[in-house]
Order: sequence, then structure tokens, then C-alpha cells
Amino acid sequence: MKIKHVSFDIWNTLLRSNPFFHEERAKYFQQISPNNLRINEIHTIVKDVGHYCDRIEIADDVLFTPRQRLLMIMSKLGIESDELLVEHFNQVDALAKFHLPIVIDESIREKLLKLQSTGIGLSLTSNTGNLGGNIMRQLLDRVDMFKQFSFAVFSDEIGGCKPHARIFNKLISGAGVCPEEILHVGDSYDADIAGATKFGLKSLLFTPKTPNYDDIFTNFGLDRA
Repeated sequence: MKIKHVSFDIWNTLLRSNPFFHEERAKYFQQISPNNLRINEIHTIVKDVGHYCDRIEIADDVLFTPRQRLLMIMSKLGIESDELLVEHFNQVDALAKFHLPIVIDESIREKLLKLQSTGIGLSLTSNTGNLGGNIMRQLLDRVDMFKQFSFAVFSDEIGGCKPHARIFNKLISGAGVCPEEILHVGDSYDADIAGATKFGLKSLLFTPKTPNYDDIFTNFGLDRA
């Protein structure tokens, strides 16, 4: 069946994190932690919390919101001042907006226009991790990567994450076409590919180190659309 809609994951599919954001966030955590931790130790804690939450989300259909993830990181850092949580949360968001994410491959802009010109619908379907959907919209807009998409589905806003039913059902509903007419592109086999396949969508595993956006066209006949 012909593809009528293409959904994209965001992190490591369209964008990658700015290394300066990671560094400045670690310095901020170092300042507010009483544990006298080194920067590399803080990086490890943040990464370990992320991996732990991601594994549980994939395995058990449990969602960790950005605020819950931050609370876990702060606990590991020995920071117990709950009354300052909103301030810490806002500071991390501000750092993300100052050190903007990086577009993985600028050629994607032209390819999105090509898809649009053939009448293909475009959307974003993303597990949000440490940054919520509200902030993600702002970041995407700041790097001129939001206006190309007709809608976006963020896990923290709908209370469900890939690879589970709620987020893919929201994508299917928004696209307004049959599941088999949707192609989902993402870098995670467990979250993106297995999830899309389970709910009847076509899927393409993206490889950030060797961007394969052209496979969207050649593997699914969209070059002939």
C-alpha cells in the first residue's frame, strides 16, 4: 500500500544534543550538589538515569516525565531541596534553549520539502526524555525544524511512550490514514521499529553516523510519487 504519511523521531534522527548543553548542565548540577562530584561523574549519573528510565519505559509501558527524571538525577547528586525543583527544572530548560540542538544532516530540509511536494503528510513522534514537549517545540522552531510538520506527538503530553500503543494510536489518529500507509523513521530498534511494526506501520531504522534519509525514498517507492 502506498505511503501517505511519514513520521519522524527527533533525537538522533533529526537532531542531536549540543555538547555544550551537556557540559553546562553538568556544571550547574555540580554547583548545586553537596557531594563535591567531578564533571565526568555527573555525566555518568545523568546518562545512567536516562538509560534506566528508557529501559523501563520500553519494557513496561511506564512513562517517566522530564520532571521525574530530574528528581531522580537530583537524588543521585544528593540534592534534596524539593522547594527549588521548579527553579532547577527551569534552569535546565534555559540551558537547552541557549545551547540549541544540532541538525544531524542539513540535507533533511530539502528532503522534507520533496515529501511535502508529493502530498505526503509529515509529523513528529517522540519520547521526550529530559526535555518536555513544550520545550521541544521551542527548540525545533529555533533551529527551523518545526514548521515542516503538520503535528507532533510527545510522550510527556499524552502519557504514553514508544514502543507502546497510546503514542502510536495518537500518531495514526493525527495522520488520518491507515496504519500501513504510515512510515515511521527512528534510530531505536526497540522503541521505533518494533513499536511501529507491532501496530501495523511501516518503519525505517535511521543510522545517525551515516544518515540514510534517502532510504525513505528508495526503499518505499516515494521517489516515484
